[in-house]
Amino acid sequence: MRKDKFKIIICFILVFLIITNPSLETFKDYAGIQQKNTAARRNYNFFIFSIYQNRETRQLSEDTDEGYSIYTHYYLGIADNFFNLNSK
Repeated sequence: MRKDKFKIIICFILVFLIITNPSLETFKDYAGIQQKNTAARRNYNFFIFSIYQNRETRQLSEDTDEGYSIYTHYYLGIADNFFNLNSK
């Protein structure tokens, strides 16, 4: 009886995580991605969580057209939340 309860609880937790795995559109809304110089994508989808990548191109100097830098940020999406994996 006790093992059955444990299995049911684990199943409910897994179903909850699968249902609340955020979509790419949810990630774009979270990150505020609407610019053309930003690319977002889902790198990995593990059904209960996903890894997202946000690649942004920034101009190094506003005075010239030369010199661009690419910044890449990774996020963990789980249970309709996002966590930055680039800790500094």
